[in-house]
Amino acid sequence: MATMWTFDLIQAEALKYQTRGEFSAKSPNAYAAARNHGVLEDVCGHMAKTRKSWDLESIRKVAMKYSSRGDFQVKEPNAYAAARRHNVVDEICSHMTKQKESWSKDKILEEASKYDYFGEFKDGSPGAYSAAVRLGMLKDLDGFLKRKHRSWSKDSAAAEASKYKTRYEFQKESGSAYDYAFRAGILDDVCSHMEPMSVSWSDESLFELASQYDSRIEFLSKQRNAYAAASRRGIVDAICAHMENPYEDWTDESIRQVALKHKTRGDFARCEPNAYAAARRKDILDDVCQHMVYIKRNSDSVYIWKAKGQFFNGLPVYKVGITHSDLGLKRIKDVAKAHGFAADEVVVAKVGEAQKIEQKILSLGESPRYIGDGGTEFRALTEDQFRLACGLITESSV
Repeated sequence: MATMWTFDLIQAEALKYQTRGEFSAKSPNAYAAARNHGVLEDVCGHMAKTRKSWDLESIRKVAMKYSSRGDFQVKEPNAYAAARRHNVVDEICSHMTKQKESWSKDKILEEASKYDYFGEFKDGSPGAYSAAVRLGMLKDLDGFLKRKHRSWSKDSAAAEASKYKTRYEFQKESGSAYDYAFRAGILDDVCSHMEPMSVSWSDESLFELASQYDSRIEFLSKQRNAYAAASRRGIVDAICAHMENPYEDWTDESIRQVALKHKTRGDFARCEPNAYAAARRKDILDDVCQHMVYIKRNSDSVYIWKAKGQFFNGLPVYKVGITHSDLGLKRIKDVAKAHGFAADEVVVAKVGEAQKIEQKILSLGESPRYIGDGGTEFRALTEDQFRLACGLITESSV
């Protein structure tokens, strides 16, 4: 199952690294989830302090080396983060070029005409394919693009499974065979030669194991699988109740000083996620935000996006949700970052009854049983179910 970045799993990942730079470079998804959940300070408490003091001029000097925001963010994450903290990203990136290609319907049709099959179009021109999905054009392409279908039997699925050493590898490399084996009830049989990927933990064994350690960090570093199992069951606090709490917290005054820099809660949460999370933990959020302007938006739009590279039972996983049209794609980007996923094949539209449409889409497919905030809004969908979901959105747009 794809990783859903909870606090405990983020912390387990962070313990592998000695500096934030190393953490960010080698585990960008976990790092992004830590930053967006507001727990970066907590999980990096053991790391060496290496932060450079960035002023506007030093940030600008670094930014001038790059021609796109993407390169700047990837190659200079510290400078980019400093630019975000100082709210100067637009200013120092004004010389950079926008690299996103604009796809019209005619241009999409022209691009699709180069291919014989939907799969070839999707792999060969992912930008055009995503635009076609976003614009509800897949039905228009049915006339001249064909679909490849492979029919699996028990024998052929077993033969395919024999090529792989783990279920994860089988699911990732041959999703349709994996899905057939699961639905035919033969998955355990065809995977019997594979390496076991997990240990069966009882609550009692987890309690007994945790009792051997004096701190969560020690427990995490020496028993990561057990800690992750406890996290999935929601019993981490219970089995770690006897342990010391090593995490340094924000003071009320330091949170208040940071909050005063922002005019809305949204800006506060987005630009200072650690301080915002600390304010929530200390139950002083209303107090430190009392000077802010309250902007209420009722959700009027529905979105769906593919969690790139994530599969459940051989099917790709999608995130469904509602947002406000004024936010554009910002809500989608924030949610994707918070979960540590990359959003692909995004479809979003303003609709008449956003919550009703969202519930109809959530009735499709299977739940990948993710944990954490928003985990119930992920669905594993077939291609036809995804097309139906896109149709519900585009046909209800206003």
